[in-house]
Amino acid sequence: MRIYPAALLLLCALYSGRIGAAEGDPSPPQTLPIIYDQPGGKFILRVDNRRYQLPNENKEAVARFIADANYVHTKNLFDALKRALIDKNKADESIKRADAAANRENTKVERLHQTIESLRAQSVAVRTSPYVDLQTLTRIDNEIVNATNQLHYAEEQADKAKDKAVEVRKAAEPAQQAAQKAQDDYAVALKQYEKTLADLKALAIATGTAL
Repeated sequence: MRIYPAALLLLCALYSGRIGAAEGDPSPPQTLPIIYDQPGGKFILRVDNRRYQLPNENKEAVARFIADANYVHTKNLFDALKRALIDKNKADESIKRADAAANRENTKVERLHQTIESLRAQSVAVRTSPYVDLQTLTRIDNEIVNATNQLHYAEEQADKAKDKAVEVRKAAEPAQQAAQKAQDDYAVALKQYEKTLADLKALAIATGTAL
């Protein structure tokens, strides 16, 4: 028993460049049908993990289906999608880091606002008490000044972090758009590829014998 040469060549191309799909990754196109020559004017077609015996007069039609399936084009688009998703994931990670940095700076600003509000409340309490403790009042006022200076610096840093996050998002847009286009292109090609294989299987069921 020997494998039909054209099918063998394409099958080798599949396994030499195959990428294992991890969970959440796009699935590669299913393997191409394989043709096995048989004595007695028949051949075996393996498609969709099933084997069918067909007469040799259908071999040309089967070969046409395999060519029309355009596996190489579909596989190339799958590989392009994998590369595009790697670039997109890197861009998305950059966005996450930039957003996290901006959130940290905003948290500092909010915390300092709360600190200043608390110190001002303490200052009012001291000033309105029957006996004003000047030493305590001076300490609180100094703390308010220091916290206010820290707040101004924190607000500057928060603005810079916000601007940086906006820049990172803009820089990530090309990778995100490229990944979306690659996904759309692969989806169209995969749909046509799977339809052609379904038509080939239908031919095998109609004209052959399941083994």
